[in-house]
Amino acid sequence: MLKQQMRASAYHLKPAEIKKLVIASANFRDRCIIKTLYWLGLRRHELAALDVRDIDFERKRVNVRQGKGGKTRIVPIIDDEFIGDIKHLIGAKKEGYVFLSNQDKPLSLRAINYIIEYTGKKAGVENPHPSRKHLNPHLFRHSIASFLKS
Repeated sequence: MLKQQMRASAYHLKPAEIKKLVIASANFRDRCIIKTLYWLGLRRHELAALDVRDIDFERKRVNVRQGKGGKTRIVPIIDDEFIGDIKHLIGAKKEGYVFLSNQDKPLSLRAINYIIEYTGKKAGVENPHPSRKHLNPHLFRHSIASFLKS
């Protein structure tokens, strides 16, 4: 009988590993990036395109306008601490990208990958997938789905 291979979506981080990553983040922006990837289950291009106007704090939800296939979807915000962090990060801004580089430009997809990879190394958290070397942003999407399922 052949050994059945697990799909990539079967691999995820445990909540304790997410916490380690949050603690090991280089700065507040990076901490918010990790929390956003996890709590909202966003893809990295959705994170990079996230605009302040997309976040509805009153209704505790985020409008993801540029999802896969150009589709729009609404994502509930289920963690109050996360809401406070995002409010603090945004400050008084009424529009514009939520996550900016050190040069006040939108974060590139490569920069997001680097932040996740660097934070993973610093925290000592490895990708649970045996054939993958580094953490990647999509892993957080699998992790929140697994967390919500349990």
